[in-house]
Amino acid sequence: MEAKQGKQPHPLRKVNQEKIDNILACIQQGIPIKYAAESNGITKTHFYNLVNQGLSDLDHGIEDTFYSQLVVSLRGLEKKTILDSLKDIRGNEKGHRGAEWFLEHRFWKEFGNNAQVKELATEIEDLKLEIQGAKKESKETEM
Repeated sequence: MEAKQGKQPHPLRKVNQEKIDNILACIQQGIPIKYAAESNGITKTHFYNLVNQGLSDLDHGIEDTFYSQLVVSLRGLEKKTILDSLKDIRGNEKGHRGAEWFLEHRFWKEFGNNAQVKELATEIEDLKLEIQGAKKESKETEM
């Protein structure tokens, strides 16, 4: 689901700059996005909606919104993490297994061996969730 230009996925009643800074600090320390977001009072889905809005803003050349700044900050953290891991791998003659594992699992689309299979599995899981939601809606409308 892509957010449209100028549209807010959710009102900013739950999110402010302090929460985003806390989430980014958690992500920088290696905490998965789901736990970083939920520990700050928003869902992973809400966080990704904010990111999607930022990507949409950037696609339309709008770089000064709350959302676009979130995306720029998030990508900067990811870039730093990748560079640090690659530095660990290159700095060791035999490679650094922990850094390699981290890259393969955290950035699996870019560094994983079975990226296509994993992406397909993720899409299947998303479809299952959509089907479950549609079934619930169908049951509710029947009543």
